[in-house]
Amino acid sequence: MLNKYSPTYIGKGKIDDLRVAIQEEGADTVIFDDELKPSQQLRLEDDLKVKVIDRSTLILDVFARRARSSEGKLQIELAQSEYLLPR
Repeated sequence: MLNKYSPTYIGKGKIDDLRVAIQEEGADTVIFDDELKPSQQLRLEDDLKVKVIDRSTLILDVFARRARSSEGKLQIELAQSEYLLPR
């Protein structure tokens, strides 16, 4: 049984299922509703050949798009930098 600490977060069968769904839907991004380790994200992007983002990245992207004030934009930029630094 795989857990969220496995090298790809999901098993080979699910990766194959995702590959098929990506081809059928023409998707260019896959979003995981959990936090991925940088190594998991890279392996998944390698296996799936699309951009892979996790919940935290999605949330930061939404906040970045909605930030209006200079201070808000700087805070989001700092948060994104801190989160993306090890990636």
